[in-house]
Amino acid sequence: MIKLSSENEDVQKFLDYVHSSLRKHKIKLILSLETTTIGKNQISGYFSDEDRELLVCIDDPDWIETLVHEFCHFLQYKEQDPVYTSLDQGDSNYVSEVWDWLDHKHEFVSTKRKNEAFRKMIAMELDCERRSVEMIKRFKLPVNLEDYTYIAFVYVHYYNFCKKYRTWFSDGTSVADIVEISHLEDKYKISLDGDFSKLPPEFEEIFKKYSKMT
Repeated sequence: MIKLSSENEDVQKFLDYVHSSLRKHKIKLILSLETTTIGKNQISGYFSDEDRELLVCIDDPDWIETLVHEFCHFLQYKEQDPVYTSLDQGDSNYVSEVWDWLDHKHEFVSTKRKNEAFRKMIAMELDCERRSVEMIKRFKLPVNLEDYTYIAFVYVHYYNFCKKYRTWFSDGTSVADIVEISHLEDKYKISLDGDFSKLPPEFEEIFKKYSKMT
């Protein structure tokens, strides 16, 4: 396994923990110099229990945050957390259905099925982001928690936009680019403890500017 290293002692402790945990469970760590894609959509990292690999784009200046996030998905899998295991439907998987639907390669059998898939995706991602915040604190990583929480807040809310408009971020766009929502703090508390079941109308208009709208 390729090993990451850092001159920062706290970061190195975290990296050692990641390497040890992935090696123990025979998960391959893939370090990419460019973003990858799921179907037609660009992402900076992923964890796949089926392929037994975790990929991170290390050319991204925020690669440590991506690694924390994807590693927390791995922990969800390792612990068999219900928010993760409930996505597996035996002969199908809600995650695959969502991404294939975004690529117009799959149609949900009903609106109820689509709503359920996205509800479970949001629950999984929200749990992952909460884990990520705790991981950053635990290892005292050089990550601004306020900034990370904001990005996580926006990212989880974005899934409701995806469900409504069947689209993903524009190529070359990152969640960190969406700064306008920070200006709405008086109305919407930036926190991972709120309600993520609905798409605020102000967010909807902002997300349109950063998405593949046709």
